This record gives sequence, structure tokens and C-alpha cells, in this order.
Amino acid sequence: MRKIPFISGSILAIIVFVLILSFQSAQAVVKDWQPVSEVATSTNEGLIKSYKNYIKVPSQNIVVPTVLEIPIDTNQIYSDYFGVYNETQKKFIPQLLLNNSQIDSNSVKAIDSNTNEDLAGLFDGACNTMKDFYLNKGEDKSSAKISIYYSKQIKSDSLNLAFDSYVSMPTTVTLKAYVDGTEVVVLNRVKPNSSRINFPITTSDKWILELEYSQPLRISEIHLNDSLNSYTKKYVRFLALPQNSYRVYANPEVVNSSYANYEEAPNLASSIGIKKALNYSIVNNPAFVQSDTDGDGIVNILDNCINTANADQADVDENGRGDVCDDFDRDGIINLDDNCAETPNYDQRDTDGDKIGDVCDTDESRFTERYPWIVWAGIGFAALVFLSLLFVTGNKIRKEKAMME
Repeated sequence: MRKIPFISGSILAIIVFVLILSFQSAQAVVKDWQPVSEVATSTNEGLIKSYKNYIKVPSQNIVVPTVLEIPIDTNQIYSDYFGVYNETQKKFIPQLLLNNSQIDSNSVKAIDSNTNEDLAGLFDGACNTMKDFYLNKGEDKSSAKISIYYSKQIKSDSLNLAFDSYVSMPTTVTLKAYVDGTEVVVLNRVKPNSSRINFPITTSDKWILELEYSQPLRISEIHLNDSLNSYTKKYVRFLALPQNSYRVYANPEVVNSSYANYEEAPNLASSIGIKKALNYSIVNNPAFVQSDTDGDGIVNILDNCINTANADQADVDENGRGDVCDDFDRDGIINLDDNCAETPNYDQRDTDGDKIGDVCDTDESRFTERYPWIVWAGIGFAALVFLSLLFVTGNKIRKEKAMME
């Protein structure tokens, strides 16, 4: 039989090396034909869900990128925060709001009547300027009073309050206006169920907003719509691409300072080469989902305990704050976490570890719970005595039986 020549280890190693090098070279050639970089797109699903409405803008009859201007119906859109979404490329793009309905900061003056603090930041159209209203120490409810002065009269029929995320709405809202020198009430302790509250058309240049709340508030914007002055006309501009369709999302549930990761923005301020689109009707966003932080089925703005699940919304003392996140004994620990919910015990001492604080654990023995082994020792001792008696009795019976035999 003819033998196959033996291939030495060194020759085999060379062959393997050449094959590996050839494979890597082929891979390098393939990679040379791939795109150098790709723009990572995001559907921004969470952002889309935060808007209540949108305007659908179909593909335009354009052959080059063109700045598109969309008029905004202020009767239906009450917020000045928008998101322009390219449906074709599945991403949010830069946009510009013109003729903002917010009055210039020099035209409106707002004062916290309780502290005399200047609250102009709540009327500047900027979502990153906010005001916190905390509960007064030891009180179940607190109130805020904001005096609003306009440089000229406005004609309004709705109040819009923009809140930060994870914030519940105030328990009641009262709005007053000075009409012909007389104070009139246009909203009287209304319990809000939306960030927009309507009231009869009223014309005034001085308004008083009173808020009662049982949970801390964080407000980013306050806006009284105005149908009297021309600056209520608004337009949104963005750079539209040929054969691309868009959605202009509007009326977000909460004002968020980081709406989307935009690409580099084009110059949208120039009036040259602007195409004015038709005033498309606004529709409800089917993807809109109101925030429910604790997942109890009650949306944040209506939830009396935002961070603690309580689907029953139980509030026995009717203070506007749910029982599970209330603090009945005022020791600084909410009922859910308090091992003595009705007796102050700041240290939460629980010597026996039964999850009932010592100060209210009166129905059980301190000694046996501190030393639980004693109970088991007693049971063991009793069992031993029983077995001993059983053994002695059995042994005695056997002896008596033996003697009888």
C-alpha cells in the first residue's frame, strides 16, 4: 500500500496561517464596501406617548428640502411645546415656534402673594424654569396665591397649568379676575382633572390664582389663553424633505426639558423660501398614555399617592392624600412604612422583630418574643416529661404483668 506523505508540523502551521490571513483580508474587503457610519435613529416611543394630539402633515410637492410652516389652531392647542416627527425616517427633528402665544416676560408680572417672590419664570415659555410649592410643616394641606398682572387686558376662557413629571395636580383651583375694578370669581375651588381648565370668557389685566394642594407641586408654566391680542397666532416651522411625511405632536401631558436628541438644526428663522402649509385639523394621538408611576391604574395627575400603589384611592381623613402615603401620627414616616401608623415613633424600634413598633405592641409578651427559644424549650420539656411518664407507666405495667405470671 502506498503511504501518504507526512506533513510536518511547521508546514501545517504555515498553511493555517495563510488561510487565516486570507480570511481576514476578505473580511477587510467586505468591510470596505460598508457605510463608514450610520445615523442611529430612534422611534422615541416614550416621547410619542406623552403627547395628547398631533397634526398629520403628508408628503409635500417639493423637489428639494424646504422649510414648511404650519399654522396652529390655538383653540385646540393650548401648549407651546411641540415635537415634529419625521414618519418616514422615524425620528424627531428640529423645529421653531413663531409668534409664540406667551406674552413677553416684560409684559406680565407674577408675584407669589405669600412670599413676594417674582414668578415671571412661570410665564416665560421655558420649560426649565420651575417653581416648587411645598407643604407647610405639620399641615395636611397648603395653599399658594399668585397675583398676575398684564400690561394690557387679555380676553381668556381657559387656564393651562404645566407640571413637571411625577407631580399630582392641586386639589382645588380658584381663579379671580378684576373686571371694572371689581373682583369676580371665574373658577371657585374647582377640582381639576386635566391640565387645562375652562371658564366663562373674561376680560381683565389682573388675575389672582389660588391653589390648594396636599402633595408638593412643581409647576413649570402657567398660561391664560388670549383671544384679544394678535400674538396668539402661532406657527411651527421645520425643514421638510421630498417624499417624507410628518406629524406635529402637540399638547404634551407634562413639560419635559429633554424632548428629543435633535440633529444639527437648520436656519428656520429666515422668511426666505418658506412654504406655508394648509391648516390641517388636529387629531387625538392613539399612542398617548398618561403617566402612572406606581402602576396602580390611576394616572399621576389624578393619583393621591403617585409613588405608592393604591388603586382604591382610600383617603379616610379626606385631606387629598391617600392613606398609604399619608402620615397619620406625623412622625415623618408614611403609613405604608410606619410600624406604628397612629402612634409617633421616630426610631421605629421593634425589639421583637414582629414588624409592630414597641410603642404600640401591647397585646403580646415582650419576654417571650425577645427570647423565642424559650417557647420551644418549654414545648420540648413538656414533650420530654410526657415521654418519661409514658415510659415509666409502660415499664410498671410490664413488671406487674410479669409478677402475675
